[in-house]
Amino acid sequence: MSGSGEPTGVHPSADLLPMWTEQELNDLAADIKANGLVHPIVLDADGMLIDGRNRLEGCRRAGVEPRFTRLNGENPRLYILRTNMARRNMSQGQRAMGAVLVAEEDMHNLCISQSDVARSACVPRQRVVEASLILKFTPDLAPAVLAGTKPMSEALEAARQRKEAVEEEREWLNRLQRDAPDLAARVQEGRMKLMEAVNGYRARERERLQAEEEERSEAAVLAKDFAVILGLLDPRNIPPEDTARTWLKAKPQFVGPAQDFSAARIRRAAEVLMECARLREEEERK
Repeated sequence: MSGSGEPTGVHPSADLLPMWTEQELNDLAADIKANGLVHPIVLDADGMLIDGRNRLEGCRRAGVEPRFTRLNGENPRLYILRTNMARRNMSQGQRAMGAVLVAEEDMHNLCISQSDVARSACVPRQRVVEASLILKFTPDLAPAVLAGTKPMSEALEAARQRKEAVEEEREWLNRLQRDAPDLAARVQEGRMKLMEAVNGYRARERERLQAEEEERSEAAVLAKDFAVILGLLDPRNIPPEDTARTWLKAKPQFVGPAQDFSAARIRRAAEVLMECARLREEEERK
């Protein structure tokens, strides 16, 4: 590191980390006034302050002219992590959350890995993975985790629940796009909420299943009736002529004089049976 010059501003990643308390800043100012600024304030190649906000404020309070140096070559975000996480009295969860907040852009752009961030923040990689999950699904909880006012475990549980909800919503939207594209289109166009579409889809499914069940029940009744008819008309060892005479003789007893038991109706019924036989033969030939 070399060079000097007033900062042009504070690097956004450095600005994410909280300043020291008033008492800590006053103690720092007193030390600087007594001993001078030991460590210069670090600027990046563009003159943005990347390390030393507290020291700069301490110099201002002590009335001491600050000294500056430039960072050459090193990734600014990794430098911010490496220098700040080691100095601060923070839990692993706080350090991991601060590290992810600082390095989020570089990780998103694949400039640095989660392992790089974990090493720079002196935390296990799993903590960085968990902090990334919190930042992605419950970003409103990240500042509280960093400040230490909310345990990382609680924020992580909330993030996992939100992740499950998001994945369930995505699965439902995919199902609607496949099975009910009209409902999916309404959701995507903002004309219907997702759960309204889901309830509509479920109602359709209930109606479809009910119709299928009714169709199966009707088919079962018809099959049973058909089996009875065939059993009565085809008594196997009795000649058809004898069966016919038996049926005609029994007509008054079973169907009554008011029923249509004419030859024409019997022929129509026979035509139905012959058509059934033809269709069955076609199936058997396949």
